[in-house]
Amino acid sequence: MRKGILLAVAAMLLLLPLAGAVGAEKEVKYVNSADLKAMLGDPQVTIIDVRTPKDWNSSKTMIKGAVRQDPGKVPTWAQALPKDKKIVLYCS
Repeated sequence: MRKGILLAVAAMLLLLPLAGAVGAEKEVKYVNSADLKAMLGDPQVTIIDVRTPKDWNSSKTMIKGAVRQDPGKVPTWAQALPKDKKIVLYCS
């Protein structure tokens, strides 16, 4: 059973269809940077960086342990997300 999908920033509204794509059973929640910081290192949380390749490559700021996925290819990678963890999507 999916625990939920957390969105780190309002810009992630573009990825809301992801919730349906992976069978999320709970509401999508937004988290602020302090909440996200508290989740770092938690093995029950998967953090996904969904910035465009250009933005990701030019950034000096990345969350340690985050997995980079292309936001234009959600259908390709969404089904492989763990169903038993919280999923945090972020871009900056």
